[in-house]
Amino acid sequence: MIAEYFAELRSAVIQLSNSTEKSLYEGKRVEHAKNWREHQLQRISKLLGSKDFLLDSGLSYVDFILHELLYVHSLLDPDLEEFTKKDISNVADFKQRFERIPKIANFMKREDARKLTIHPTFANFPGHPPS
Repeated sequence: MIAEYFAELRSAVIQLSNSTEKSLYEGKRVEHAKNWREHQLQRISKLLGSKDFLLDSGLSYVDFILHELLYVHSLLDPDLEEFTKKDISNVADFKQRFERIPKIANFMKREDARKLTIHPTFANFPGHPPS
């Protein structure tokens, strides 16, 4: 169920990125970011609770999906990282914990991984990672 919930959240970003007219995109992006902060992050925080990862058994594929959601939204909303550290620390801690896993940390440092885009380049939000 968690994976399906995350898939719905991811789908909303894809729709925002690909189907919104360029002239309306910025307003829709701000609206989406506000909803993400006020509602979705709160739900994710409750799901995560005080656990290191979403499932009691440890790291699983849903943690990878959640990390992608957090990463994409940090590109969509530049102030999100600071917001989560201040207001939803368990989510910020999860993201840092995930990124410190040695194989993931090594992947994220690779130059070719840093050049990946999240959506097609014609999208309103292709999601270029920071250089």
